[in-house]
Amino acid sequence: MKKLPLILLFACNQGIAQTANPTYANIANMVSQTNVTQIITDFQSLGVKGRNSAVTGPLVNTLNYLKAKYTAFGYTAAQTTEQSFTNGAFTNKNLIITKTGTVYPNTFVIICAHYDTFDGTTAANDSPGADDNGSGTAALLEVARLIKDIPTEYSIKFIHFSGEENGLIGSTAYKNNVVNATVPKMDIRLLLNIDGIGNRSTIAPNTVLCERDEINTPSTNNAASNTFNNQMISYVDFYSDLTGVIDPVDASDYIPFQTNGEVVIGLYESGHKSSQNHNSQDVLANMDPTYTFQVIKATVGSMLHFAVASPTVLALPTNITNTATTQSSIEPVLIYPNPASDNVTIKTKGNNIHEILIYDCSGRLVKQAIGSSTIMIDIKELNSATYIFIITNKKTGQRFAKEVVKQ
Repeated sequence: MKKLPLILLFACNQGIAQTANPTYANIANMVSQTNVTQIITDFQSLGVKGRNSAVTGPLVNTLNYLKAKYTAFGYTAAQTTEQSFTNGAFTNKNLIITKTGTVYPNTFVIICAHYDTFDGTTAANDSPGADDNGSGTAALLEVARLIKDIPTEYSIKFIHFSGEENGLIGSTAYKNNVVNATVPKMDIRLLLNIDGIGNRSTIAPNTVLCERDEINTPSTNNAASNTFNNQMISYVDFYSDLTGVIDPVDASDYIPFQTNGEVVIGLYESGHKSSQNHNSQDVLANMDPTYTFQVIKATVGSMLHFAVASPTVLALPTNITNTATTQSSIEPVLIYPNPASDNVTIKTKGNNIHEILIYDCSGRLVKQAIGSSTIMIDIKELNSATYIFIITNKKTGQRFAKEVVKQ
């Protein structure tokens, strides 16, 4: 994959989670309308992806199509898992692609969409699923394509569930046999579900539903869901031409995780369920692929925030003279606490820190230190603001950048 020419820009004196990040905007703007339309076209052409086609036919062909896409993006066999489960008399599969985080490799942000479609009792009810859920499938693939080479602090799982139209069977199987069977139980920071993002509302054509957990069994995950959902509404505004509108989670693949106590949110088309969904008219001709393109831009921006992404190429402020080449395989650097009041600790796995440069929002160098494997920096004299920490690896010349808030 071509390395992204990103610019390292930071917003200052504001809460990081609610601040537009120009670097993230650059990445969101790389979503391709051509790619989105082509994926939905391909998805539709693969036919009715019901559970009775799991051994040969549309469902397994779609699974193979997805695997080929991830391989083309550069994801490896080691990052790819197929989970088999029983769906009635048939065996279906979930597809899971894992991108490991640099700081919290065992904590996951899950983004998911189902790739099966509705196979009804009559031919008129059989659906090729361009909107439900070729549009959500396109979202996962575009996010995966764009952030493959961008380090994220949290690990990401891209999950394509099957069996959603038969009663959330695939997502339930994953929750039971993977999430809860992991020892210790899998640590999920957030699950973002994408299901049907292809139709604009005629009443509110420039809105997208941002779904939050309002279910009271359990209710312990509601507050965190609301917090992440409010952030996502901001990200929709920052990175797309749409406006996010609060809506409750409904019958889709986040529900088994919600009942498991996980924090879940979702994105859904503003028109609620289209009259074409779950029938033969769920085709690209009855969708608005430009609307899907805008929702995916918002999705990319949201995932960069939720997984805490760093750019692959650092274009530093003009008064920084270190021009060492930056690689995509940046060594994990742990900076804590953040926010901080008195001291900040910087730690790496090896004795590889050459220097630490601290810049304010104007690009002025305010502090410098020579490093080692672990270094503590006194920041008591700095004003309360957001600062840019640039850590240089003495072996490779790689640079790692991180926002740190001084309280």
